[in-house]
Amino acid sequence: MNAFLHIIGRELRSYFNSPIAYCFIVVFLLVTCGLFMTTFFLAGVATMRPFFSSLPLILIIFESALTMRLWAEERKNGTLPLLFSLPTKSTALVLGKYLSAFIFSLLALASTLVIPVMLMALGRPDVGPILGGYLGAVLLIAFLLAMGMSISAFFKDQIVAFIISLVAGFACFLAGLEFISAFIDGWVPGLGTFLRDTIGIGSHFNSFSKGVIDLSDFLYFFSFAAIFLIINVFTLEGYLRYKAQRGFALGCILLVATGVLINGILRDVNIGRVDLTEEKIFTVSPATKRVFERLKVPIKVTYYVSPKEKLPTPMKDMPRDVADILEELSRLSPKFSYKIVHPEDVPDQIEDLHKKGITPFSAQTIEQDALNIKRIYSAISVGYLDKKEEIIPQVVPDSLGSLE
Repeated sequence: MNAFLHIIGRELRSYFNSPIAYCFIVVFLLVTCGLFMTTFFLAGVATMRPFFSSLPLILIIFESALTMRLWAEERKNGTLPLLFSLPTKSTALVLGKYLSAFIFSLLALASTLVIPVMLMALGRPDVGPILGGYLGAVLLIAFLLAMGMSISAFFKDQIVAFIISLVAGFACFLAGLEFISAFIDGWVPGLGTFLRDTIGIGSHFNSFSKGVIDLSDFLYFFSFAAIFLIINVFTLEGYLRYKAQRGFALGCILLVATGVLINGILRDVNIGRVDLTEEKIFTVSPATKRVFERLKVPIKVTYYVSPKEKLPTPMKDMPRDVADILEELSRLSPKFSYKIVHPEDVPDQIEDLHKKGITPFSAQTIEQDALNIKRIYSAISVGYLDKKEEIIPQVVPDSLGSLE
C-alpha cells in the first residue's frame, strides 16, 4: 500500500512541480469556455448542451497529450526497472499512474464549474442535464485515460504515443456519429449501427449530456476503461516475464472482443435508466410503453423543421430536443422510425406539404436590438398504414413536455 501511495504522490508531484500542469489547466479552461461562450451569447439560452457537445473532441486531444508520457517517458529514460524494483505488483503500478492522471484531469474539469455557476446567476437552467453531462465527462475521462495509458506503454517516443492515442480516440468518436454509421451501413448493412452502439463515444455520451443516465452507457465506459487497464498490466507483465509475452496478443484480442460483445448485447437490453430533467421529458409513460409493445405495423414520424440558422433564438435547440424525444420512442419498438426534414431544402415538395397542413407560421425574434417576425416550419406528421397522416402543425418549446 505504501508503494502504491508513493506512486500516486510521485506522479502528482511531477505534474505540479513544473509549469506544464498549470498551462494545461489554463489552456483547457480557455478552450472549453471560449467555445461555449461563442455559442452561448448567440443562442441566449441557459443550457450547457453546446458545452458538452464539443467536450468529447477536446478531451480526446487533451487526454492524449496527458497520457503520452506516462509510460513512454519511463521507457525512454530507462526508469522502468526502477519501478519494477519497488515492492509492489504491476497492477499497483498501473493503478497508481492511472489514479494520479485521473485526479489531475478531474481538477482540470472542475475548473469549468464556473460555467454552471454563471448560468445559475443569469437564468434558471435545468440542473439535470448539467449533472448528467459532468458525470458523462468523468466517465469519458476514465475511458480515454485508460486507452491512452495502454497505448503509451508500447512506445518510447511520446509523440508517436500521442498520435496513436489521438487516432484511436477520433476513431471511437467518428464511430458514434450517425452519418458515419449510416455511410458504413450503406456498404455493409448493420455494421455501422453495430460499431456505433458498441465502440462509438458519442452515442453513449450524448445520453448523459441530455440528462439521462442509462446503465448500459455507464457500463460502456467502465468496461472499456477496465479492459485497457488490464491490457496495460499485460504489457508490463510482458516486460517482466518472457512467458507472458506469448499469450499477450491473444489476450488483448479476447478482452476487446469481450467488451464489444457485452456492449452489443447490453445496448438492446433495458437494464435501468434515470431521467434527471426537471420535466422528465425523456421518461415515457407506462401507457405509451404498452402501446409500443403491441405495435403490429410500422409507424413513421417525420419532423419538418426549418434549418437551425433560420429559427428564432428560443427555438434553435428544437431540432435537437425533438430528435432526442423521438430517439427515446424509437428504442421502445423497432417498428417506430423517424426522420427530420428541412422543407426549405426541398422546394419542389412545399406545395404537397401545404396540402397536408404543414405550413410555416410566424415567430418573433430579436436580432440586432430589433423585433423581427420570421416564417418558420416546425411540424410533425405521423404515418400509419394507408391512413391519412396525422399532423401536429406547430411544435414549439412549450409543447415538448406533452409531445409524447
